[in-house]
Order: sequence, then structure tokens, then C-alpha cells
Amino acid sequence: MCCSTKQFRAALLRASFASLALTVAGADKPSTPKVRRDLAGTTALMGRFRSLFANWDLNKDGYLDKGELAKAFHGADAKPYEPATGSALSAKRVARKYPDHEFLIELDQDGDGKISRTEFMDWARSYVGELKKVNEGQDRIGHKEKQLKGDMPAAEKKKLTEELKQERKALADLRKQMKHLQTIEKHLQHVK
Repeated sequence: MCCSTKQFRAALLRASFASLALTVAGADKPSTPKVRRDLAGTTALMGRFRSLFANWDLNKDGYLDKGELAKAFHGADAKPYEPATGSALSAKRVARKYPDHEFLIELDQDGDGKISRTEFMDWARSYVGELKKVNEGQDRIGHKEKQLKGDMPAAEKKKLTEELKQERKALADLRKQMKHLQTIEKHLQHVK
């Protein structure tokens, strides 16, 4: 994903506090719903996320509950994760075996045990923003690799080689953070 779960939650918490401050400051004014816009160049992918949410929301109540997430991640007959009393499963093992549960924990910002459409779409915007960063990083790496093939002084070549190394590491780190979302990407491939 875009960043670590802690960083992602901290960013959402900051946004929540900013929203709360605006709400309190304008409490005597009628409020209009804020329209969240897609990042430039991401409208088609965001449309696929909207369709994915609609497909997963089996009872069409505007929320993804544990059961719907289990079915989305594991198939029609899947049952949601329920921690056993005294269970000794590690958090990593639970996340690996029940990515639907991990996804619920990550996106459920209000703690109601389900993911609202707003929570899902806010996450999707963040995720798509990170995908955009991955693509931009790949472009920068390709450009630097092309530059290295040309003639240049040794000092400049050494500097460019170091920059390329740092770009590759940053891109690898970003991909690693996003890796646990492969299940969702598989679902997106089937949504038009």
C-alpha cells in the first residue's frame, strides 16, 4: 500500500482531525457534502474500484461486513474470520490466512466492524495514488538507465548510478508495502 499501516492510519487520523476542526468551526453554517475527486489520470481505475465495492456489497447496504469480505477474498462458501478464545495465532499468520480480516482492520476507521463505501473509496484513492508513484518511479528508473548508456564523465556516471540505486530501493520498498494487496488486484482484473 501507500505506506505502512501506521503511516496510513496516521494520515487518515490527521485528515479526520482536520475535518472535525472544519466541522466545529463551521457548525453554525449549513454543510454541503464534500465531493472527493479522483487523482488526475486515475478515473478509469477508480471506476473499477467503485464497481468492485458494488460487487462485494452483496446486500447493497453500502457497507462491506465480515461475511461479504470473506466471500470476496475466499469464494462464495467462505466464512469470516472469528478469533478463537485463547487463540495463539500470530498476527502475521492471521493476516496471511485471513487477508479479508486484515483488510477490514486496516480500512475500518470508525471501528464499527464494517467498511463503508467512503472508507473503501478513501483507501482506494490512497492506493491508486501509490500505484501512480510506482509508475512514476519506474519511469524515472528507465530514464536514468537510458542516460547511463550514453557517454558522460566518470563522476557524473557515478552520481547517476547512485541515484539509480536509491530509486530502485525506494521502488522496491513501495512495492513491498503494497504486496499484501495482490488479492484485490486479482479481483480488479475481472472488473470492467
